[in-house]
Amino acid sequence: MGHLELKTDSGGLRHYLEGRPVPAGACLEMRKSDGTWIAGRYEWSWRQDALPQFYTDQSESDLPARISSADTLRWPSGYRPKAGRAFVNRDSLF
Repeated sequence: MGHLELKTDSGGLRHYLEGRPVPAGACLEMRKSDGTWIAGRYEWSWRQDALPQFYTDQSESDLPARISSADTLRWPSGYRPKAGRAFVNRDSLF
C-alpha cells in the first residue's frame, strides 16, 4: 500500500504504485476516511497538471473521485503484479 508516484519512463510520464507502473484502466483499492477499502478503476489524462481519476460503482454520483498525493492506494487483495504487467481484469472486481 502506498501513494501514487509520478515518474518518467521510456514511454513518458507514468504513475507508479509500490514500484510498479499503473496503466490506464487498472483496478486499485483506495482507503476511505473510515479505514475501509473500496475497489475502483484508475484513469489519467497523461497531463502532468491533472490529477488521476478513480471510478467506482459505489459512489453516490457518476463522477469519479480525484486521486490526490495524500490518498492511500493498494493493488487488489492477493494481487501482486509481475514486472511489466500491472493490469487486472476489472470485471472480476465488480
